[in-house]
Amino acid sequence: MDQTDFEELMNVSDGHFGSDKSEGLVKDQSVVTDLIEVATTVGDSSAFARPSKKRKGIDLSKPKVKKEKDKAKETESETEKEKEAGKRKPTRPESWVWAHFTLIEDCDPEYPRATCNWCGTDYACHKKRNGTSNMAHHLESKCIEFLRGLGDPKQPKLSFQPRKKEDGEGAGIKLKGVTFDITACRQALARMIIVDELPFKHVEGEGFRYFMSIVQPLFPIPSRMTVARDCWNLFLSEKATLRSALAKTRQSVCLTTDCWSSVQNLNYLCLTAHFIGHEWKLHKRILNFCQIHDHKGEIIGSKIENCLLSWGIDRVFTITVDNASSNDTVVAYLKGRIIDWNGHIMKGEHMHVRCCAHILNLVVNDGLKDMHESVYRIRNAVRFVRASPSRLQKFKSCVEQARIQEKNMVQLDVPTRWNSTYIMLESALKFQKAFKRSEERDAHFVLDKNLCGSNDPLLSKMAEKMKMKHDKYWGDIRNINMMIFIAVVLDLRYKLKFVEWSFKKLFNEDLADIMYRRVKETFSQMYVNYRSFHGHGNVQDTTQPQYMEINHSHVECDNDSFGLEFDKVMNEDDDMDNQSEVDLYLMEAREKMTSKFDILNWWKVNFTKYPILGQIARDVLAMPVSTVASESAFSTGGLVLNQYRSSLTPKTVEALICAHQMTLKS
Repeated sequence: MDQTDFEELMNVSDGHFGSDKSEGLVKDQSVVTDLIEVATTVGDSSAFARPSKKRKGIDLSKPKVKKEKDKAKETESETEKEKEAGKRKPTRPESWVWAHFTLIEDCDPEYPRATCNWCGTDYACHKKRNGTSNMAHHLESKCIEFLRGLGDPKQPKLSFQPRKKEDGEGAGIKLKGVTFDITACRQALARMIIVDELPFKHVEGEGFRYFMSIVQPLFPIPSRMTVARDCWNLFLSEKATLRSALAKTRQSVCLTTDCWSSVQNLNYLCLTAHFIGHEWKLHKRILNFCQIHDHKGEIIGSKIENCLLSWGIDRVFTITVDNASSNDTVVAYLKGRIIDWNGHIMKGEHMHVRCCAHILNLVVNDGLKDMHESVYRIRNAVRFVRASPSRLQKFKSCVEQARIQEKNMVQLDVPTRWNSTYIMLESALKFQKAFKRSEERDAHFVLDKNLCGSNDPLLSKMAEKMKMKHDKYWGDIRNINMMIFIAVVLDLRYKLKFVEWSFKKLFNEDLADIMYRRVKETFSQMYVNYRSFHGHGNVQDTTQPQYMEINHSHVECDNDSFGLEFDKVMNEDDDMDNQSEVDLYLMEAREKMTSKFDILNWWKVNFTKYPILGQIARDVLAMPVSTVASESAFSTGGLVLNQYRSSLTPKTVEALICAHQMTLKS
């Protein structure tokens, strides 16, 4: 039955079925039901069935429910057949991470794992126990190779970058191809934390995170714990680089050391190395900033020994310390160890160098103990002027009226810094007229007119005490380290003639002659020691070749022996020339006295002319005469460890302080 026949059969008008002639034949509802069933069995009636509706008690929707039930039964039967055949349709992964992960086939089905297509990292991927969040986090934060919508990460993009002064490029900007590298960004972030002495939680601040979201939205901001690990890894990398450089060149070093107590009530030892590299540049590196439990000399010496062994340093030329009594024990302990190591040429001789800045500080403090009353009055006058903004403004008006052409104002000293007292007195002398005008205008300002009496007998008493402290350390010139005079000899502007002239100028003739001959002998002995150490002095005896048999190569052997004999004679002549290297240097004309003279550059240029003296200059000129280098590390330590940041471990403190200088120098 086609659709046209069915429509003619279903021609219903005003409740009648068919034409008027068949009006009495279709009154029974069962007939209509039978006809619909016939239509559904012959063909699919869904293609031409009308919307179900009720007309005069006839419900046409019942056969449709029956049809849906039949279809459900057919679907179930087909599913059962597919299960029996083992042909289940594969399900498509719903998560986007499966486009970048591959399921591992050889793993346990109960504990499935998937590997990243970019970096090869595998994760557990059980549907119920694990899910895909760990894989998504890996792609978004940890996977370095994941492109994250940047296209090819190796494709550089042109950008204007500042020129690097350390590379000799000067100031300004340049056009450079750059790429986005997460590893480089994290290293730069760790370097910023170290150099700027920032806390680790700085990366978790709202302002920093917003700034980075604008600058580089694709960079995942690490946590403070991750930044701490990156800083530690950067310290290890810089430390390995420095250790490799020192081991490769077997560089001689000069050391400075000092101790410091932090706000944690812990004692720290700072060990700094000074050396001149093969490029003739002076380098300073903090080797260790480690914790010590006591200030005894043996403990400090043992700690320094362990630090040197960990760095592989066995060539120590000098060690500069302050004048604490325990440091004498430290130097004696290290001298014995260095002799056992047999590393340096001088074998620990002239090793102990006293800190000149510390001696000068002691001398001045002894003189300031009996300070004149005028110094106290000047301090009170300066404190009165700087007590409030209104007083300072009145004093400035007095300065203008006195026509004093000085932009700086008076400075108030600090009790712990003796040089600040000198600065205060120096600045007060420039404003004497202004102080007098302030005394006339302000009744509360009282100033003694006799500020500085040049004939004050107390000055001589202060000078005597300072002279006594000076003589304790520098009174006998024979107790001064000879390397200080050798450094003057190696300066082309002074040489040995200046040493001789200054001795005669300052001391009596006998002592001047003794010291001059001692300096000259020390200089010559150092040259002999360095020459023998570097293999230029003691030429090994070459045994004469013995010919056990005569053959056709006899003439060739004679030629070789003749050449060897010539080489031996020439080496002896070269040795005679090397012995006069000191004389040639002393005979050379001095350089002019100018502040622009670069002594290291001169030795760099003339190193081939004076190779042995160049080695001596490389060691002697690197010798520090004060412990300021170690003291400056304590200033950095005070910024790293303060009352708001005192929970850092000693290892972390050492990493931050040592890496601070290493990264700046590199």
